[in-house]
Amino acid sequence: MRVPMIVIPPVGTAFARSGERTAEFATVKDISATILDYVGLSYPEETFRGREITPASGVTLREFMERETVKPHPDDDRYVFELFGNGYVVQGDYKAMMIREGMWGDGQWHLYDIRNDPGETRPINDENPELLAELVAHFEEYRARENLVTVADNWNPWYGFVDLETFDN
Repeated sequence: MRVPMIVIPPVGTAFARSGERTAEFATVKDISATILDYVGLSYPEETFRGREITPASGVTLREFMERETVKPHPDDDRYVFELFGNGYVVQGDYKAMMIREGMWGDGQWHLYDIRNDPGETRPINDENPELLAELVAHFEEYRARENLVTVADNWNPWYGFVDLETFDN
C-alpha cells in the first residue's frame, strides 16, 4: 500500500521540507502523534479519565518534517499491521507481507524492497531469507501479544466464506 500524503504545517511553524517530495515510510498512525506534538499535548500512556487505554503506536513526524532526522522511522524500527487476517511488517526499506487466499493472495509470506520496488512486484525471499524469517517471527510475536483472532483462509469480508477452488483469484 502506497498513498500520497500532503502536509500543511500549522500557521507560523517553520517547515523545512516545504514543497518537497519524499518516498520515506510513514503511517496514518503517525498523524495523530504529530498533531499532538505540534499542539504541545501528549497521548495518555495507560489511562484516561480512569479508564485503561491502548497506548498510541505512531511516532511524531515533527523531527522529520523539520529536517532534524533523515527518516520518520529509524531503520531498526518495526511497524506491524494486520487487517482481515492479512499482515505485514515494515523495517527500514523492507516489507514482509502475507495476503490470505480468501483475499486474493497466496497465503504465503513475501519480502519486498519497498524503496527500489515500491509496487511490491518482485519478491526477494530467496535473496534474504533470514530477514524474512525475522520479520515473520516479529509478526507472530505481535499476533500473540495482541491476541489477534485467526481468520479462516477462505473467509472474505465482502463475500463471506468462499470456495477457494472456484474463487476468482
